[in-house]
This record gives sequence, structure tokens and C-alpha cells, in this order.
Amino acid sequence: MKNRISLFMVILVSLFWACKKDNKNTSNGIQKSTVTIGQISLSSSFQDYGAVNENNKNALLGLNSSNHNAIVSAGSSLPVSTWPHVYSGLAYVTYNSRTQGIAPVKDSVSVSNTAGYTRTLINDTYDITLVSKTTTHIADSFIRYSAQDTGYVINKSGPINFNAITTDGVLTIAISGVKPGTLPLFTVGTGTTAQKFNFGNSNGYYFLYIKNGTVGTLTMTVPSGQVLTRSITVAANNQYNVVVSQVNSVAPLTLTFAPFSLNTLDIGQGVGTVNVSTYAGNGLAGNTNGPALSSTFYTPNALTVDNTGNIFIADAGNNMIRKIDPSGNVTTLAGNGSQGSTDGPGLNASFYRPTGVVADNQGNVYVADQFNGKIRKIDVNGFVTTFSFNGTNYVFAVNPTNYVFYANLYSIALDNSGNLLWTSGSPNNLVYKFNFQTATLTGITGQYNTIPLGLAVDALNNIYFCVAQQIFRIDNTSGAVTVFAGTLAAGSQNGNLTNSTFNNPWGLAFDKSGNLYVAEFGNSKIRRIDIGGNVTTYAGSGATGSADGMASLATFNNPQSLGFDQSGNLYVADTQNNKIRKIVATK
Repeated sequence: MKNRISLFMVILVSLFWACKKDNKNTSNGIQKSTVTIGQISLSSSFQDYGAVNENNKNALLGLNSSNHNAIVSAGSSLPVSTWPHVYSGLAYVTYNSRTQGIAPVKDSVSVSNTAGYTRTLINDTYDITLVSKTTTHIADSFIRYSAQDTGYVINKSGPINFNAITTDGVLTIAISGVKPGTLPLFTVGTGTTAQKFNFGNSNGYYFLYIKNGTVGTLTMTVPSGQVLTRSITVAANNQYNVVVSQVNSVAPLTLTFAPFSLNTLDIGQGVGTVNVSTYAGNGLAGNTNGPALSSTFYTPNALTVDNTGNIFIADAGNNMIRKIDPSGNVTTLAGNGSQGSTDGPGLNASFYRPTGVVADNQGNVYVADQFNGKIRKIDVNGFVTTFSFNGTNYVFAVNPTNYVFYANLYSIALDNSGNLLWTSGSPNNLVYKFNFQTATLTGITGQYNTIPLGLAVDALNNIYFCVAQQIFRIDNTSGAVTVFAGTLAAGSQNGNLTNSTFNNPWGLAFDKSGNLYVAEFGNSKIRRIDIGGNVTTYAGSGATGSADGMASLATFNNPQSLGFDQSGNLYVADTQNNKIRKIVATK
């Protein structure tokens, strides 16, 4: 009997715990489930203004995912090429049961943190809505949307996924296209009733969501300091990706729209991406060393950039060779400031209006010492010597007596084989090439009316130089000399190689892509000849001055020399401004 009672008690206890376990999702026998918010997808794709996105990238990331707002497509690790929508603020989720007598349930949800949201509901069929919290704002820094799941059967715990719609459009602007320290602004209305909206920022872009049909004005300051505006009528499900562009380099800047990509935004050479700044020199004539912008120069005639980022300058008026190191500190490499031709330690040596400078890969610097008619060399220790050649042997020596005199020596360069090139004036106006390996000197061409200037060499070792209003080319294979660009007439016409005109082109430099840049002394411009033979104005309005800023509005004063660093930045010897300028092209 005792054993039967014990067995009965065990059965009762077991039944009690079984009933208790089943009642975790029941109430008085009513079954319940716990739901969360899962993935939300837009039911229609956002379109770039004027162009439909090529791929279906409308899926949004699950809001309770650790990848929320990450710049990847849902279910992928690849960077997206459409805007990854930003969620924030509050939303309301409402559950309307189709069974009479069950009251609607409405929750307020923090959209940026849905991971902790749960709701336990009676198992039933529901009409469920998820709606951004109503706001009177015409624009905001998060997307507003609504979603509805009609006839949704809840019979087990788990996430609920939504297909959402929105009446918002979005404005996006690359942060790099806006002047640091300023913010874009979107204004609706005028006068005292105007509403002004600031942009959010994410993933390197400013952004603003704006309600469908809103008419407003975007105002932004571009890196040059210019303030640009554009009126916009926003349509739902459209992305307006704003860029700065120009029809040509002298046309007014405008705000336009371009397809969006988080990886690259290629807006061509639309200026707004090309800017001029003063890199060194305060504009006064002098020879002060120190921080770049407080230093002084006196008619810097030429510059070169070595492979470690040092800039060497033939500071003609000071009879010195100056150096700007990669940290922006200016020093005197050689020259005591007096007119002379003394060799020796750099600061004891003397020059007489040096007008050309080039650096080799070993750290040596070669100088065209114009009025001395000498080729000088500054070695890695700063020691200065003079080139001497007797027709068979050469040497760089201290104050040699048998050096060769080159009248009106001017430009100097190295070709891709390490041969030294230079130009000299009367009586023959020659381009010279000296081969260090064979100790041979060649006068390549001559008999021009004026001195050849501005030596440059392309990737195929062809040599380019300027004479009067034209640019010439010496073919590396045949040695043939031809006119490369320009006519006999002075001018500033852009176009092709044969009809374009220049006004005293002086300095030349190639970029890594093979485009040729021209420092135009007479027009105070920097011109560009692309690999297709198209001549354009790269920087400079044509007015004389020293204004920095957007390339088309910047001004120069008789620039004479150019040089690129390894990052593709272009440096200009802005001779009559006593400055070194820097041109940065950013896409």
C-alpha cells in the first residue's frame, strides 16, 4: 500500500511540472508566442536621379542585426553601390487581431536598437503595421517609412519581416566635396517662415531624407570657398547625389547630380575636384627659411620633386638652390646668396641666377647655372662641383679651368636612361644630351630664334621642349623633331594639337598617365594636353594674381616650372609671385 501511495505522489508531481512547463506560453489554456522585428525591405528600389539603378539592391539590413547600417548588401560582404539607408528615431508597431474581443497592441520601438524588442501575443491572425513615428519635419536624418503585414498568422515565436514603402527622397553629398568646417544646408520657404535642415553624415557622405514633393534649396560651400546653390523638387524613392561640375574650366561652377557609389564617384575633371593652394612662400621677396608658408623666395625659376618628396628650387633672384622637405620645412641646400661660381660646401658655394634644377634617384641635384654658363652638381652631402668635359672624358670637379661654357644655359632634365639634358641660347639655341655611360655629348637640335625651354620626357623617352609659342617633340627612335602642339601665333585657344594656341609656354611635366602639363608664362595659366591630344586649361583664370581656390578661378603670375610628386600632386614655380603653388586633383 505504501508503495502505491509513493507511486501516486510521483505521478502527481510529474503532472504538475508538465502542466507548469506548458503554461509558459499559455494563459488559462490560451496559446501565446513571442515575436521580434526581423528584416525590413523596401518594396520599390531607390533610383539615382535620372538613372535607374542597374541592380536590385533594395533590400535593407535587418534592424536587429549586428551589421545595422554597415556598408554591405544584405547577405553579402561586398560594398554596395547604392546608398545604405540610415534608420533612427522611433516607430510604432501595431498588432490588430482579427478575433473579436482581442484589443489592439501598440508598441513604441527605438528603430536603431530593435535587438531588445519582444512582444508576446495570443496565437492568432493579425494585421500588423510598422510606421515611423509621425513627425512634422519635412526633412530628417533618417528614412521615414511604413510597412504592413496583412493576415499574418502568429502561431510560434520568431521574427516578423516587413516590406516597407517610403515617400522620402534622399540627398547625398560626398564630404570631400564640401569645404572643411562648413556644412550643407537645405532650406524650404523664404523669409521668417523658412525652415532650415542640417544634414547627417555616414560612410563619408552627408545625407538628408526629404518628403515627397518638397521644393527647397540646397546651399553648400565647395573646397575653394565658393557658395553654390541649387533648387530641388524631391520625388519619393529618388536619390539626388550632388556633385560640383563645370562645362569647361572657365565656365561657372554648378551643382548637378551623378550616379552614386560608395567605392568611387567619378565626376570626370569636373572642377570642384581641382584646387590650387599656396604651398610655400609668403609672397615677399627674400630668402627666409623655416615653415613653408612663412618662408620667402625671390623669383623661383624652376623646381623638381625627387622620389622621396623633396622639392628643390632654383631660386634665381637669390642665387640659391632651396629645398622643401616632405614635412614642409624650407632650407637652403646650396648658395651663399652672392653672384659667383665658387664650388665647395653648399652654403659656401655661389651661383649666378640658376634657372634649371633636376634630381636623380641617388640624391644628386644638377643645376643649370644660367649666367655662369655652367652645369653644376650638388651631391648627397651638399658639396658643389662643376661639370667639365674635354670631348673624351668628363668630371665634376671643384672650380675646373677647362669647363665648357654654355651661353644662356637655361633648362635641365634627366631622361629615362639617366642621360642629362639641357638647353642653351645664342648662338645656336640647342638642346643638349650627355650620356654618362659613353661620355658623349650631342646637340640634338637648334637654329631656333629663341632659346628652347622647359624640358620633359615621356614614358617612351621622347623629349619635349618649348620654343616661342609652340611645343616641340624629339622622337627617341628616329631623332626627328616635330611640332607637337601650338601655332606660331600667341593665344590661349583650347582644342586639338594643331589649332590650340599658347603664350610663351615655359615649363613642362608629365603625370603618370602620360598627360602633359604646361606652365604658360604669358597667359599665367597651367594648360593640359591629354593622351588623346586635347588641349584644355587646367588651372588659372588668365588674370594675373595669386588667388588660391578652385582651379578655374585661381590666378598665377608668370609661372615657369612644374613638377609632380609620387601622389600626383602638381607643384608650380609661380615665379613673379615668389611662391610655390600646389594643385591637387581629387575625384
